[in-house]
Amino acid sequence: MMSTTQPSAEPQDNLIQSSDAPAMPDNTIAAAEPLTTPSVAPVDADHTEPEPSASPAVAQAALEVPETPTVQEPAAPEPTSPQQVVSQVPVVEPPTEESPLVEPPSAESPHLELPFVEAAAPVQLVQSKAAQPLPVQALQGSSLMMGGDSTAALRLPHPGFAAPSAPAVEQSESSRNPWRIAGLSLLALSVVVVGGAVGAYVSWRSSGQLADGLIIQGQPVGGLTKAQARQRLEEHFGRLFVTVETPEKPYKLGLSELGGHPQIDHIVQNAYWYGRSGSLLNNMMKVYDTRRNEHRITLPVQWDKVQLRKKMWIVATQYKQKPRNAKLEVNEEGVHIIPHQEGRAINVGETLKKLQHSYYVGLVAVPATVERVMPRLTAASLAGTDVKLGEYPTHFDSGQVGRTKNLHIAAAAVNGKVVMPGELFSFNKCTGERTWDKGYRTAHIFVHQPGEEKAQVVEGLAGGTCQVSSTLFNALRRANKQIGGQLRIVQREHHSLPVTYVPDGLDATVAWPDKDFKFRNNLSYPVYIRTAVQGERIAVSLWARVPQNVDSIIVSDNATPPKTAIDAEKAAQTVTQRASATKSTAVESVKTGQG
Repeated sequence: MMSTTQPSAEPQDNLIQSSDAPAMPDNTIAAAEPLTTPSVAPVDADHTEPEPSASPAVAQAALEVPETPTVQEPAAPEPTSPQQVVSQVPVVEPPTEESPLVEPPSAESPHLELPFVEAAAPVQLVQSKAAQPLPVQALQGSSLMMGGDSTAALRLPHPGFAAPSAPAVEQSESSRNPWRIAGLSLLALSVVVVGGAVGAYVSWRSSGQLADGLIIQGQPVGGLTKAQARQRLEEHFGRLFVTVETPEKPYKLGLSELGGHPQIDHIVQNAYWYGRSGSLLNNMMKVYDTRRNEHRITLPVQWDKVQLRKKMWIVATQYKQKPRNAKLEVNEEGVHIIPHQEGRAINVGETLKKLQHSYYVGLVAVPATVERVMPRLTAASLAGTDVKLGEYPTHFDSGQVGRTKNLHIAAAAVNGKVVMPGELFSFNKCTGERTWDKGYRTAHIFVHQPGEEKAQVVEGLAGGTCQVSSTLFNALRRANKQIGGQLRIVQREHHSLPVTYVPDGLDATVAWPDKDFKFRNNLSYPVYIRTAVQGERIAVSLWARVPQNVDSIIVSDNATPPKTAIDAEKAAQTVTQRASATKSTAVESVKTGQG
């Protein structure tokens, strides 16, 4: 049994040899029980501790205990936690021969000052008389120091030290409910955010600016005042244009040129009230949503339809191309078909609809509605037109220059004319009004003076044209013999005086606009009219695809003799003698164009 003397002032670790310690169960340390510190009398400096009885297990390592000097008791420190206390206790290394477990105090330092912690209760060190060594496995995880001879040295608290118990901490209601803390924090944060948002909205509302993110006709106006937005839109609209695209070329047109009048004042006023009308919540949602996603507004335009259509018609006229009919070319080698050519035209109505729609959707290019214009006569419709139905020639005096020129102009107007099935042919419509601008000149014409029984021969505009219409009439008579009268005469009048180029009564007089020569094509095929003027001879022929071996009977086209027959040469002399008397009549004949 080992007696131990402990100092009463300073705490110090005690090393207990575990050779005589009783056996303890696994994972249990004898020193884990609460210890109490006994009252220890002061020890003299000359007093020596008797040696403990040696145990066989620790014979090699005798423990020397030096004399304990008197230690002044320091002032009680502040309470500390158990972790802090353990960290303040010095760790004692295992004793060796060179360095004993406890070194005696030197003369220079007669007092050894050790850390002291006032214990809440005295700690008693109890040691069994029949101590048995603890197995090493039982001491694993405990504060043991293993010596070189497998002797376990247990570090125990100083007899004057007791580990303070942890103070009881009272938990408040809020600490026991963390969700309540989170909810209160979130509520406070929400109040701050909402308050800031409302303040920002109120500040913007009073600024007089348009909401950020507003775009009018592609122009951002957010943050601008009404005057600034109006100026920007006016400048922008002046630069706007629309390109009307065609397959051949584009036509660039300004919106103001097309008669567009933008409603800038109206749209700016509406944009100003965007986010300012309605409830506070809805207005705030509009304003903040517009900042993120933008809000586009179309600038309305009031169109001047008259100016718009007029400008588009100008473009359509520039682009228009008339179609060209197929033609027959007759020569010594036979009949040849000249192919037709398609025309083109812009559909003004449909293009205007596209133009107005393209502006509202933000487009700057509009494809024009271009339509093909087919000719009235195609190569397919003339296919097989190689049969001559009838031909009739007449002669004229080329020395009469004015009359010869008039004959050539009228013959050229009729040449190549195709009369479609069911169509009505009109000589006046085919040649048009015979005017000086078209090249017609004055020549002998027949004029019937009011109050006179006989017609007079006078100088008049477009004299000689009646020879062309009369030649056509006789060619038609011959063609009807082939096709059974399918080319029906609708209108024909003969002259009041006989003519020299056709038999009496087989002429057809024409005068603009009332006297005309007309016939209708009752065939199921087109009829082609060909005129040829060579030298002093003019010939008119009619062509179709029907066979020639068709017997026909001509009905109601018999020649009608003139009421009075006179000699043309005598009539010419009479005109010369009475030129002064018939001046006014001649002027009137120029207007009527009688020949």
